[in-house]
Amino acid sequence: MPVAWRTPLHAAWEDSEMLRRRLAPATATVALLAGLLPGATGIALAVTPSATVYDAIPAALPGNVVSLGFEATSTSEFGDLVRLAPGPRQADSVDVVMSSWGCETGAWSTADCVTTPGATFSHPITLNIYATDTAGEPTGSPIVSETDTFAIPYRPSPDTINCTGGRWYDTGSSTCFNGLATTITFNLAGETLPSELIWTVAYNTTNYGAAPIGTADCGSNCGYDSLNVGAESFGGSPSPGTDIDPDGAVLSSTWAGAYCDGGTGGTGSLRLDTGTDCWTDYRPLARIKTHASSASSSTVVVNEANMQGWGFYEEIANADGALVTGPGTPPLGTGSARMTLDATGREILLTQAYAGTPFDRITSLSYSTYRSSADSGNNLAIAIQFDTDYDLTDANTSWQGRLVFEPYLAPGAGGTVVQDTWQSWNALQGNWWASGAPGNTVCPQASPCSWAQVLSSFPNAGIRAGGYTNLKAGGPAQGFDGNVDAFRIAVDDGTGDITDTTYDFDHVDLLGPCAVSTTGSNPVVYTLLADCVTDHTVVVPQNAGGSVLDGNGHSITGVDPSGGHFLGAVVQAEAGTASITVRNLTVTVSGLADVCDADADRLRGILFDAVPGAITNNTVTGIRQGTTSGCQEGNAIDVRKAPFGTGGSDATVTISGNTITGYQKTGIVASGSVAATITSNTIVGDGPVTYIAQNGIQVGFGATAIVKFNSVSRNTYTPADTIACGLLIYQADGVKASSNSLFDNERNQCNFGKGGGSFNPAP
Repeated sequence: MPVAWRTPLHAAWEDSEMLRRRLAPATATVALLAGLLPGATGIALAVTPSATVYDAIPAALPGNVVSLGFEATSTSEFGDLVRLAPGPRQADSVDVVMSSWGCETGAWSTADCVTTPGATFSHPITLNIYATDTAGEPTGSPIVSETDTFAIPYRPSPDTINCTGGRWYDTGSSTCFNGLATTITFNLAGETLPSELIWTVAYNTTNYGAAPIGTADCGSNCGYDSLNVGAESFGGSPSPGTDIDPDGAVLSSTWAGAYCDGGTGGTGSLRLDTGTDCWTDYRPLARIKTHASSASSSTVVVNEANMQGWGFYEEIANADGALVTGPGTPPLGTGSARMTLDATGREILLTQAYAGTPFDRITSLSYSTYRSSADSGNNLAIAIQFDTDYDLTDANTSWQGRLVFEPYLAPGAGGTVVQDTWQSWNALQGNWWASGAPGNTVCPQASPCSWAQVLSSFPNAGIRAGGYTNLKAGGPAQGFDGNVDAFRIAVDDGTGDITDTTYDFDHVDLLGPCAVSTTGSNPVVYTLLADCVTDHTVVVPQNAGGSVLDGNGHSITGVDPSGGHFLGAVVQAEAGTASITVRNLTVTVSGLADVCDADADRLRGILFDAVPGAITNNTVTGIRQGTTSGCQEGNAIDVRKAPFGTGGSDATVTISGNTITGYQKTGIVASGSVAATITSNTIVGDGPVTYIAQNGIQVGFGATAIVKFNSVSRNTYTPADTIACGLLIYQADGVKASSNSLFDNERNQCNFGKGGGSFNPAP
């Protein structure tokens, strides 16, 4: 006979396995939860490893669980309203715990149950996943609907030695049960899931379901009529994920007594059934796994040469931020970002790269911190702060404060943020507080929220449009001195594509805008660490013991600055008496405007002006403005010193082993008070051309040189009024030229004042 209930456990069976057992108007058959095996259809191959984003199933499933029977309660569909933990959003699989009370012959309730070990019955079961409205009700048709046929095990035969009442004995737990808990798995096809959803299972029984089966050959012993869905709360679950309404469940039943409200909210349709002490402690049991449709993972090095969109900002004076080496052994690379404060200062390292990102798209968020300054409470460290919009979907884009994670808010971390030690923090597992409304009404600093609570309270929240992701020191924190490194953030684009980026904050020395490592003192060696682009001259400085720029196989490329054009040399040695060497470097330009300049502003590749040294084993190519410029500049290598005659003290320069192509005017120029040794270079001009008279090597205006073993070709100017030369000597102070390969030039050698055939460096 029908029974009316007011609380969730309306009948306590002897082993407490049956949840909310209500006798349906037309039948008294008990529905069972079956331990189902994976179905044979709907298997999706995960592109990337799966992640568990909701889990209410204990790691060790007991022999049976509290459960809801469909046939016994006139139910056709049952499940729960949940929020997924951060992670990918492509559906991978869903596990559901069932409880099977059916016997191969006989019945559990009549003490004549007999089951052959391993015996099963087959039954189709449907998993549905729905999007929800703001009230937690399902909206529209399922976004996922997967029907698989499962082999459901019958419950075992009674153990009359260890148990009474026809129950079977579970040796693992030494416990007697009526039903058998088992897990069924739906393998899904990768549909994109919302972060908040309703999952349900649906199946037909003799009298209920979308298409009741009716009287069948199984008669009164149909396994599906004794099949239940597990609903029991286990300690620590769900983990991960959130049961949005722990007092509620979602079901569809034609019997008003199946609902806590006695059916006043309607019967026969799927809806949220909730209320104080309604489904409390009886959580429908499921595990949801997802995967990314694609995932890219990268480490981005942030240093002085390329800040990668990050920058330091002094929010309140006095504070400072810098990229430094160390301290200790950082998590990544050799450096980190350091922030120091006085009594009032606040400093931020920030980026706008994630502006507009919904919080529920962030699948990973972690970083490492270090604190050099003392803190008696052991709580201070650099925090993560998001400029927050608590509803990205509405029209309000005004400032709403920041959402803040501090390392001491990580589980068990309070008072353990130690000094002089690198520590790592998973921010999504910690608590967060809000500095502005409406966030601070729910998650004030005095009572911070878990990330799941933030998402549940503000499902449309995210980083505001134009807002920053901040790594911040100070609130204030007097005398704080700390570091941050290895900031990791992974974001799902909403379709399952995850971009996982770790930022390695590191320190490099700079030569102009170029990253270098600086070693030695006699000479100081600047080794280029990567290709470099510059819109102004890179100057190699004078040092007492000399200087070396070692390109290390990398390049320096000159480009026009914004609103202007490139002026002067791409690389220049600072004038002085100490020797400077430029070696193993590629020097070029890209896309320069065709604008003629004079004197010091003339374009050069490598320039030594009044400095001794060496230019060796470099590639200097494409030093030109436009493609057919007639401007009398664009020398690949230019060594010079005033005065430009025979009376000065010469700067001694070796130019050897270089490859020079694509220059505008001249490959190598030695002018003025210079003693140059020019050997074993390969120089190739553009000729024959009509736009400029090129020269391969030019020695003149008082310079002296040894020119040997060079290959010089293709310097040809087709108009008859001017001659292009492979080797041009003009009013020199002595040039010794021999063993050169001069070919395909308009004139291989032009002598306009050789100054004798011997090398004549000034005393």
